[in-house]
Amino acid sequence: MSLHYIKASTVKKLANRHGKRAGKGFLEALDRLVERKVLQALAEHNGNKVTLDEALAAYILGNK
Repeated sequence: MSLHYIKASTVKKLANRHGKRAGKGFLEALDRLVERKVLQALAEHNGNKVTLDEALAAYILGNK
């Protein structure tokens, strides 16, 4: 499976800075999660806005 939404080298570097490794399965799962969350945001009404914004990201991702 190829990654479409994340940059593997960046995720691997982040994991490495914390003394961990990011395996192929983790990267693929993270890529699928990003796709699901974007699709979830696209399905949200969001007041007829065309642009996905910070407020929608906070709602979908659960950030405050």
